[in-house]
Amino acid sequence: MSRLLVAGVPRSGTSWVGQALACAEGARSVGEPDNEDNFPYAIQAKAGLGRLPVVAADGPAPAAYEALWEGAFAGGGNWPSLRGPASLGLHAAAKRRRSVHGSADWSPGQRAVLAAAVRLSHPGRPVDARHVVVKTVFAPFALEWICRRFEPRLVVVTRGALNTVASWQRLGWDPPLWRHPALADGGPDALAQRVLSPEAALRAPAAPAADDRIRRLTWELCVLMSVVFDVHSSRPGSVLVRHEDMCVDPLEKFRGVYERLGLGWTSRTDTFLRASNRAGTGRYDTTRVASEEADRWRGRLDASQARQVEEVVGSFGLDW
Repeated sequence: MSRLLVAGVPRSGTSWVGQALACAEGARSVGEPDNEDNFPYAIQAKAGLGRLPVVAADGPAPAAYEALWEGAFAGGGNWPSLRGPASLGLHAAAKRRRSVHGSADWSPGQRAVLAAAVRLSHPGRPVDARHVVVKTVFAPFALEWICRRFEPRLVVVTRGALNTVASWQRLGWDPPLWRHPALADGGPDALAQRVLSPEAALRAPAAPAADDRIRRLTWELCVLMSVVFDVHSSRPGSVLVRHEDMCVDPLEKFRGVYERLGLGWTSRTDTFLRASNRAGTGRYDTTRVASEEADRWRGRLDASQARQVEEVVGSFGLDW
């Protein structure tokens, strides 16, 4: 069984890329096993680590977090018992389409149901497949550890800073490091110095104030992407996929990625890519009119906001 890890940051196109690669011959998809809103075991595995766990490249990682990834790369299957379905059912009942990250404001009863879901949860079990395609946007600060520990073929998905920040802004998201437990040790600048390479840490500007929203979103995006780019550069065979480039001609571009990864093209791949090239119907829909993606930010950021994004990206010495 070969292991593929599709990694990036939220709203960068990882879902689209991951789903397209999972259409390959003999492939199985494991989407965001570390997303607490999708899988109750992720709540258990990431307890105390925050939404973006920081794990040193040479480890060790908490046992439950390691088990999460071991289960994901084994295929992420359900165990033949009632625990898995019961856990997922309780998780959905507690959430009611909300994020578990707001559970502090839930009623005691809803929190009790969520706690029961977590107690019953377990990591995935092995599944027979030729390729396992695991996708994550919550592991940039653990990415090197994951790659060293499980040796997947890494596929890094990037989306231009203007489009990514515009998407975060449109959705009204807090900066991704907001309330991160590591901030207790010195704030965002200290966290950046901890996770960045020495070279990137020297270049990184001070974090903008939290109320300087566009600059702060961009600064945190640049911290995340600096780490991801460093891991990509250090991993032989890592494939870099630029979302805007893939949208120019999805069928041709994905055929090239399939070839680089040694994946077998299928009619399902062709059908998926053609079907996804249409307007989406919801906030998190992965369908899109591909030709409109490159300049989508223009309808979401004004000229001043775009300049702020470009200035912060330039101060990191990044260009993507």
